[in-house]
Amino acid sequence: MEFLKDCCRPLLWTLLFSPLSFVVAQEKELPQLETEIAIYIWAKGSFGDELDKDGNIISRYTPPEVKFANADGQVVNMNVFPGRRTPFQKYKGVAQIQFFREFLVKGEEEPRRYPVGQVVLPETTRSALLILYPKDKAMTAFTVYPLLDVSENIPPGKALVYNTCAFEIGAQLGKVAGFQVAPQRSILADLKPDQHSFLQFQFWVRNGGDWSKAYSSKKAIHPESSVILIIHPKQNSDGSINPRLVDLLTLSAT
Repeated sequence: MEFLKDCCRPLLWTLLFSPLSFVVAQEKELPQLETEIAIYIWAKGSFGDELDKDGNIISRYTPPEVKFANADGQVVNMNVFPGRRTPFQKYKGVAQIQFFREFLVKGEEEPRRYPVGQVVLPETTRSALLILYPKDKAMTAFTVYPLLDVSENIPPGKALVYNTCAFEIGAQLGKVAGFQVAPQRSILADLKPDQHSFLQFQFWVRNGGDWSKAYSSKKAIHPESSVILIIHPKQNSDGSINPRLVDLLTLSAT
């Protein structure tokens, strides 16, 4: 998933990237912000409690910790879990949001904070869906990619289809006419699931002068949903990009 670092830049709304650091500027120099944020941790692998063959818990999985502090000092735990989007939480403070985890040190009353990531949002941001890409397998630090105002700008019954690939893709959602999405570009498409609220997702890539199917799946989708479909290259077992296959990440925009 290293492609995110190179491809997720010209999203329909501004896609910002701030390298991980915890150097805090003087608050009086930073603009103030009042918005809502949600988080999705984009991580590979299986996460959860380890069970034996009888279903008994062998070891409990400890998810990563991502917290932030509002201007009044209130600490908010986003309750993140890999591969799962959190609800939106209100944030009020400086535009540079610092995320951290806390740990107790013997003999100290207040927990210490360890930085896990940061992002700078425009003052006009109404909401931000933050994609957190782990910097290590233990997920102790993240690069943060914000998708701005998606909950306001994707109407009910629409999907933002974003192609992060370095090549053009063909797409078809359900029985709606197919369309093409240029590399690192996005398009709003209609959601029209069948009578059982299932929608067929199909994507093609060019193989020579012809189109070949690169992905197909069927998902339960409410017809009045607002969703984000991120199309990204499929990786081979050695981590290299497979130019003939793609994968799909589906997120709710609300």
